[in-house]
Amino acid sequence: MVLALTLAGQHPAYAQAYSGQLMEAVEITLRQDALIASARQQIAASQGQLLSARAPFDRVWNAGVSRQRSNTPLPGSGGDSLAINQQSYSAGVSQLLESGVVVNPKISIDRIQDIGANRTGPSTSNAALNILIPLRKGAGIEINTAPVTAASLTLEASRSSYRHTQASSVVQTATAYWDLVAARQSLDLATQAQSRAELLLANARKLAGADEIPKADLLKYDVRRIAQQADRLRAVVQLGRAQQALSQAMNIPLEALQAAADTLDNFPAASNARLGLLEDAAAVARLMAGSADRRLDIRAAEQQLRAANTLADAARRNSSSQLDLGLSIGYSGLAEGRGGVSSLRALGNPARGLNASVSLNYTLPDGAFEQRGLIQQRDAAAAQLQTSLEALRLRAKVNAATQLSALVLAIAQLDRVDAQRRLQSTIYDNEKRSYQAGLSTLLDLFTTESQLTATQLQWVQVQRDFAQALALFRFQTATLLLPAPDEEQSSTNIQLLPNSLTTLPLPGIYP
Repeated sequence: MVLALTLAGQHPAYAQAYSGQLMEAVEITLRQDALIASARQQIAASQGQLLSARAPFDRVWNAGVSRQRSNTPLPGSGGDSLAINQQSYSAGVSQLLESGVVVNPKISIDRIQDIGANRTGPSTSNAALNILIPLRKGAGIEINTAPVTAASLTLEASRSSYRHTQASSVVQTATAYWDLVAARQSLDLATQAQSRAELLLANARKLAGADEIPKADLLKYDVRRIAQQADRLRAVVQLGRAQQALSQAMNIPLEALQAAADTLDNFPAASNARLGLLEDAAAVARLMAGSADRRLDIRAAEQQLRAANTLADAARRNSSSQLDLGLSIGYSGLAEGRGGVSSLRALGNPARGLNASVSLNYTLPDGAFEQRGLIQQRDAAAAQLQTSLEALRLRAKVNAATQLSALVLAIAQLDRVDAQRRLQSTIYDNEKRSYQAGLSTLLDLFTTESQLTATQLQWVQVQRDFAQALALFRFQTATLLLPAPDEEQSSTNIQLLPNSLTTLPLPGIYP
């Protein structure tokens, strides 16, 4: 069953019913992990940044109205004044194009009413199309849209980082889960070893009471019992630490793990882990060669570098001096009438000739410190990202190769310790039968029991190492999570294939 995961909120109540399976732990992690939630919020922040970058190209509407009354003294009138009422109306729209050109059509009406002398209330109108064309600074589509392009790349980087954070959290939960399984099994083995030590001590006391063994030998069995008790207490502590680590990785209460302590999954078996991939050197080489291209943290770094280079290139190509060409064409109109509606007629009574104007404005900053500083900052930011990207690629390559070696060694160790465990178990069973038949001593049984316990504990640890090596190999080769099917590359939806955490990737599935 494919586990498909999308953007989702946290569900604390869901974690309370945790049943102990690994895949369920992963699903809870993807819902609950704080780092994933933070990365999800970064996507929202990047989307807001993209909207802000597009803001300069918004169409801006404007309208205004004003009313003014003025009283001008009349000379020789003995204090009389000329009262004038003036009303102004205006409306327009401004649009910055991606080329840098500003288009600004505008209409205005001014109505002047001279109280007393002028009874007609003339209204004048002006309609004009104003165009501002930058010839140097701010000219060109690539320069003006650089912030939008960079913000789009940053958004894609945030999505890639989000998916990489998901993969990181999944592998962290998986390694913590196998630590918990190992701690649980180690505690069970320590409990069994303590019981065997107590039984050996009881048998030794009987033999010493019958003078079949020296009473001084009881110290050996008593020390063994105390050592096993200490080992069991240490295993209890390790179990508590493992539960704490997994609860933190899943971001759920510790009690939810304690309640599921007896229903944990078993370690993956090497024979069932589809290890044929390691026998195909060409397939392994292809898988390793493509791991860097699949790594979402590398993809995010590449997108961030492209965004930085876009801004740096725009800063270098932009001019420090400004040369603007202004064009305007329109007409003026006139209408008379004291009624308010008559003012609108001024727009329909244009003069016979058009109004036209041309302007050329040039600005040269002394030193161009603003542009020089901006270029230096953006070049430095791009250089830092380039250095980080190269280091990340090298680190990813080394980590993938290291994890491949660790996996191969874990498999070899698993095979050998498994054979040792089987032999030691057989030796212990034979020793018990020999002891019961009177062919060996209790001390011989004591020795083989100690060896069996050590081998069993070692077997648990190598199984843990193998399970963790599988998950880490998947992570380092970017084969742990895949984009959800039928989704765009920019989608944040992912899928976790069945047994992705317990098997090797199949050749041909991953590009």
